[in-house]
Amino acid sequence: MSEALVTQSNALQMGGVGMGAGLFKARPMMVELVQKTSRQDHVKHGEFRVISTNEHLGSKIRVVLLAVPQPQREWFDGAEFKKENKQCFSIDGIEPHPYAANPPAMFCRNCPKGDINWVTWRKTKDPKDLPPCSSYWHLLIADRTTQTPYYLNVKGKSALPFKQAMEQQMSGILQKLFANVKLENKKLGYTYNQLENRFILPDGVKSVTAPLPMPNIFDISFDISASSKDGGPYVMKFSDFKLM
Repeated sequence: MSEALVTQSNALQMGGVGMGAGLFKARPMMVELVQKTSRQDHVKHGEFRVISTNEHLGSKIRVVLLAVPQPQREWFDGAEFKKENKQCFSIDGIEPHPYAANPPAMFCRNCPKGDINWVTWRKTKDPKDLPPCSSYWHLLIADRTTQTPYYLNVKGKSALPFKQAMEQQMSGILQKLFANVKLENKKLGYTYNQLENRFILPDGVKSVTAPLPMPNIFDISFDISASSKDGGPYVMKFSDFKLM
């Protein structure tokens, strides 16, 4: 038996072949909340499903954020949200993506299809005056049960509850955690430099103990569930925010 075959045989016996290779690294898949208007086959309305595999995760998932939520936008020309109808989109909420088919403006803030339409809608309350370019939140999350990373877009009537949950529940927990870290680091001789967003030692002061790290969004788990009111669309709810 050649040396190469012996090496391969030993590797197979030890296991782990391929682990860590770039080709086999997990890439986040997209998860969606299945609405009643879905045209996909074999789906369960009101449940979260992995689009590429049609694996259903149930009507409630417990997750952590792996990155800061990104505000994004998209504009479809017509009533159907089909790929060929997508005229413009933005992945930062600031300017159209270079691949956008038909961007109406150079920047989102002054786009005639965007938020400037809210001024008119607040006066008329006419649905046709709503901004045709809708904003939403793009999330990178991890399922707490399987540790699997996913992308999830929070759109429509779910966008405002998400924003409120982040501003109130997530922010509240982070502030409490930060206050505790700040207090413990003060005991170690550190002060918080708000400008640099880090803990530092005053001039001439030495410490043999490193400061406690700042709290992170991925320290906190929460539930995402879905419900429908009076036969309307399913709307996401964000609740039960706790430390992992």
